[in-house]
Amino acid sequence: MVHPAVLILLGTDRQRKLTRVRELERTLDVLSFDHHSLDSSHTTAAALGALCRQQPALSPLRVIVLDEAHRLSAACVQVLREHADATHVCACVVLYIDVELTARHAVSQLIGHSPRSQRDAPHQGGEQARGTRIVIERWVMSHTPGVKPFALPEALGQHDLPA
Repeated sequence: MVHPAVLILLGTDRQRKLTRVRELERTLDVLSFDHHSLDSSHTTAAALGALCRQQPALSPLRVIVLDEAHRLSAACVQVLREHADATHVCACVVLYIDVELTARHAVSQLIGHSPRSQRDAPHQGGEQARGTRIVIERWVMSHTPGVKPFALPEALGQHDLPA
């Protein structure tokens, strides 16, 4: 099965992102032993590179999830570029990005992202960048009507309550 080397999940709908990663792991037969969750602010380029190159223990590949990927250093982003360009990839790196990135951000340069191209729409499917090695998916929470804080007093004032 073909898998991306880097899967970038943009947007604010965290629950759907988690579901997407579980679905990816299920489709690729990744066991929990080969699933790694890292905090991006404490990840070094050397550690990330070593984890990307390490062979999976019991699964066809490793899934490495980087939470708050907007905090990755430029050196880590360079490691991800090299990982995406590698011919033999034994890991799928998933980046969770919950904030809007600026054009100068290192991760923005990785995905060829400009602020104008970001849309506030539900999941748009996989956008391809740099061949099929990097896949970008946008997950934005659906807009639900807000709660009216003064609904009860308004209803009392308009006599809209059932007797």
